[in-house]
Amino acid sequence: MKKNKLSHQLGIYILLVSFFLQSCDRLSDLDNDSNFIDYAIQKGPEAQYKIGILYQEGKGGVEQDEDKAAEAYIKAAEEGYKKAADALKDLADQGNGVAKIWIIKKMAGQGSAAAQNKLGDLYYYAGYYWEAMEWYAKAANQGDAQGQYNMGCVCSKIDVEQQVDNIVRKREFNFDPDKDLGLIALEWYQKAADQGHAHAKAKVKELTSWGCILY
Repeated sequence: MKKNKLSHQLGIYILLVSFFLQSCDRLSDLDNDSNFIDYAIQKGPEAQYKIGILYQEGKGGVEQDEDKAAEAYIKAAEEGYKKAADALKDLADQGNGVAKIWIIKKMAGQGSAAAQNKLGDLYYYAGYYWEAMEWYAKAANQGDAQGQYNMGCVCSKIDVEQQVDNIVRKREFNFDPDKDLGLIALEWYQKAADQGHAHAKAKVKELTSWGCILY
């Protein structure tokens, strides 16, 4: 048991030694691998990136865990460390969910309508409809037809499934608090349909056949 623990610590030390010899003045205080990793994370984005490598490759006695690798890379990437951002992209391309969500959030925050719609979808399919609407609205308000269609879908979903008109939430989105969400949905479908969105056109036709009208 002691031999395995020593191998674990030694493997981590070898991987990070080039960084820590320059900056670590308290290695003698670190009496186990958990403290070593915690201390490494505190040292900055390069160390955080190397911790990600440990978890991604399962080296130095660390059990392979791509989600933990992604979390470490995120810490580094959010401090501007490009290698970590590149590693996250690679993980996302390989299908890692943690990395994918981080990239989508980053792109959505930078104004990508496609990413805003994807982030909205994550909330929508998890049942968080108002949160989904926040991201769909960002895309829709850029004139994005898919975002406008998604706004129609989420307004309709809240209207049909929840049967609750939350006046406060309506005002957050600059909706008429006295207007039914079903009619607000139709307005968004119409905006998307005017841009040629096929599914939106079908929704407008369906809703108007039921007697819904824009006013």
